[in-house]
Amino acid sequence: MTEMKFFNILIAEDDEPNFLFLKINLRRLNFNVFWAKDGLEAVEICAENDIDLVLLDIGLPVMNGFQAIKILKSKYPNLPVIAQTAWALSDDKQKIMSSGFDDYIAKPYRFIDLQMHMNTLLDL
Repeated sequence: MTEMKFFNILIAEDDEPNFLFLKINLRRLNFNVFWAKDGLEAVEICAENDIDLVLLDIGLPVMNGFQAIKILKSKYPNLPVIAQTAWALSDDKQKIMSSGFDDYIAKPYRFIDLQMHMNTLLDL
């Protein structure tokens, strides 16, 4: 019998209802969930924990998602980071992907769609 791996997922999201939606769904799938309410806190949590994937909102206070991705990718180049944002225009997606994000999902989204993005990045 193979040992089941538990993944540590960081949700960088300043909107508590959005965080709770993700937390409930991710915990049902046996993911360990961390919460950062701003970009600086996301960077700090990654420094203090073994994070397997980050769901990073773009419009965060203190340090936005674009500032946070630069730091995260410079320190952890192999850490998968998915941008989750209400920015949905094609030019926005181009800017997001060229900023270092590994993937992108526009809000609002269905959890099953996010799960497919996560499965690809985590090789599930």
